[in-house]
Formats: sequence, structure tokens, C-alpha cells
Amino acid sequence: MVRPVDNETGIIILQHPAERNHPFGTARIATLSLASIRMETAWPEFARKEELEESFPKNVGILYPASDAIDLEDCSPANKPEHLIVLDGTWNTARTIYNSYPKLRKLPHYKLTPRAASGYKIRKAPKSEHRSTIEAIWQALTILEPDNTSVHYLIDAFNEMIEQQIKYQKTHPPGPRKRSGKKPPRKPLPTGLSSDFDKLVVGYGEFFRAPKTKEPHQLFYWTAHKPFTGQTFAMSLQPQLQGGYSPNEDEIAWMGLKPEDIFEGASWQEFRHAWEKFAGEDYILATWNQITRRLFEERFPPPKPSLQLKRIYCNILGDACGPLSKIIEERGLEVLNLPLSGRSKPRLSQAVALSHWLREFEAEHQKLVTSQSGFESGQEAGPR
Repeated sequence: MVRPVDNETGIIILQHPAERNHPFGTARIATLSLASIRMETAWPEFARKEELEESFPKNVGILYPASDAIDLEDCSPANKPEHLIVLDGTWNTARTIYNSYPKLRKLPHYKLTPRAASGYKIRKAPKSEHRSTIEAIWQALTILEPDNTSVHYLIDAFNEMIEQQIKYQKTHPPGPRKRSGKKPPRKPLPTGLSSDFDKLVVGYGEFFRAPKTKEPHQLFYWTAHKPFTGQTFAMSLQPQLQGGYSPNEDEIAWMGLKPEDIFEGASWQEFRHAWEKFAGEDYILATWNQITRRLFEERFPPPKPSLQLKRIYCNILGDACGPLSKIIEERGLEVLNLPLSGRSKPRLSQAVALSHWLREFEAEHQKLVTSQSGFESGQEAGPR
């Protein structure tokens, strides 16, 4: 049962969008219980909202185990935060939020020393010391508000939720999966990864956010590679200084570039001329992520439908596929040393390596389909 907790320390939960509909998420217990609570969806990376950072109150800290984090148990009353930000998500998604909002890294950092093993028995944590969101909030409030006798209601509600789920799992054991008939044959991959591989151009672009403008996301560095010929393209674009916005040095450095790489870039007309000379009139564009492809297509619509390598690879797996770097590592793919600068060098190189793997995968798949078809035809023609 959820019971009200009259807390004085303001709790701000920044929730990763992937956590919003998770059936075993515990942030909802906090939002239903705490008197001083605020929960915001923290859209990561390119979708981040800068106004969220501007809304942080004064004397706010973040519960995050950075190397310089202070244990809440060691804080004097004068140094304790009046508000505490808690990141809600898996460890990886929480880290994504942390890296997406620069102002979080400038806040005072606090950590917790676990008092006991986590009670989160229905959801596995990467490490034994990791805690669910509600466990972290409960322990933090017991330290910050030692005289608040209602704080234990949080952990009571959490434990009751866990027990209910365990009882349900015991009374409703998962049965064997029912077969829904023969699985339909997998459709072949796009021709850009098979017969039209000579037309494939793999692209990667860097962009920045220009808030309060008609075009909030602006492309300013574009790289591409032709896997069939080995040709590489790289060119920066002058920032569109709408609303007086221009990327700052931190944003440029984060991309591994220099200010002159951006501010001495080409105009749209110069870029179009160079790109058409490189890509030709009959190419197929492929990118790992959707955002870079969309931003590029807004200015330079390709002659044929583009490919999103991430979606293609995830469809092959039949599941989420994780970051590109992890795929490259798990499959042991060879990555070319492309003549590029900054983050574009490893990211485009990895996307190119995956395009080669997808082409080889499709070729092997078609061989298998052909051999199976021949075998089945032979069976039908043979004696009965």
C-alpha cells in the first residue's frame, strides 16, 4: 500500500524515456508517496531539452557515484542539499542522461554506501551494490531527514510490490510457448547490401542543437565512405547563425573537432557541388542512426530510399541490438582506418564495417535458401 511521506528535501527524478512504461519501475512509488517530488522525462543526446537544466533549483545536488562524490553519511548539516536529483533507468541509460546534460556534471555529487543487499529480486542489477530508484531515495531521505518517521513507508511499499510479484510468478508459472505455425521466410535485405552494393554510400554526420530557432538541429560536419570503391568524403558546413546561436568550444571539442573545422566550413552550395561530385546521381545512402540521415535528407534528398543500418541489423537479430561499438566488438569485425577527424573516424569506420558484414550475411543467406530450395525440389521429384 502506498502511504504519504511528508518530505522536506525536494526529490527530482530525471527518468530515461525507456523507463516510462517499464512494468517493474519503482519511480512511481516515489511520485505517489512523496510530498515534495518532481519527475521529468530526460530525453537524451540530440533530443535533450536545455530548459530542463535551467529549471534546476538552487542548492541542488545529484545522487551519482562519480569519483569526487561525497557520501551522504559524511555530510554536515550545513553541506546537505536542499534538493536531490535522482536518475531513473538502468545503469547504462542513467549514464546516458548524465552525459547528455552538461549541467549535471557541475552539480555537487553525492553517493550512498549500501546498508544491505538490494531487495529488487525481480529485476537484475549489474552489480550487487546497485539499488533501485526507490531504494536510493529511501536511503537518502533517512540520512537527510533522520527524524522523519514516515520515510520508511517508501521501502514498505517497495517490499510489498516485490512480494506481490513473486507470489504472482509462483501461481502463474510460465508455460511452454505455443507454436503459431511455420515462421515465414525472412525477406531479403535491401539491394544496397547485395546486388547494388556498388551504389552504397555510408554516411555519418555531426550536428548541434540551436535552441529557440526554426531549425533546432543543424548539421555541420558530414562524412561518407563508399565500401565498394574505398573512397572517403569529409566536409564541414558553416553554422547557420539563426537566432544568434553558434556552437561553443565545448560542443565542438566534444565532437573531437577544432573551431576552424566548423567556422571555416563550406556554404550549402559549395557542399552540394562537392557531394554530387563524390556520390554521383545514383547512390543509396546508409547511416547507423535515423537523426543524421534525416538531417542530411532535409537538405539533400537522395535519389533512392535510404537505409538505416541499425534497424536492419536489429531485424536480423529479432531484438534490440545495443550500440554499434558493441556489435563490432562482439562480432570481431575489422574496422578500416579511415582518413577522418574526431568522433567521425571511429563511428563511420564502424558503420562501414557493419555494411560489409551485412553484405556477407545476405550472400550466405541466399546460398542457404538456394540450397534448401534445391533439396526440397529433389525430394518432390524423387520416388514416393
